[in-house]
Amino acid sequence: MSEEFDDLYDDTEAIGFIRKALKGRLSQEQIEALSDDDISYFIDLIFDYYESRGIFDVDPDSDDLVDIDIQEVVDYMLAAIKKDQYKPFPAELLEAVVLAEGEYTETID
Repeated sequence: MSEEFDDLYDDTEAIGFIRKALKGRLSQEQIEALSDDDISYFIDLIFDYYESRGIFDVDPDSDDLVDIDIQEVVDYMLAAIKKDQYKPFPAELLEAVVLAEGEYTETID
């Protein structure tokens, strides 16, 4: 991850953005069941996935597009949640969070 990206990425802002983006994608009950700590944990898992795949090593100034398989990210998260013995969440919720986090990242690129 670049230092510039680190400086621009605000976890608190990302959590708020993700919460807003989840409206219309998930039920109000599902959204309310998510704590800020849950969303922060999911962001960490998403970043762990990107790091494990070398996505943060791609030159941000290159014209190369990084193709991210959302289902692969969700599967990675599900496995990590199980390994960490974190409370379980459905794949559809995790997919919505991954998409929302990606939208937030696009706002700071």
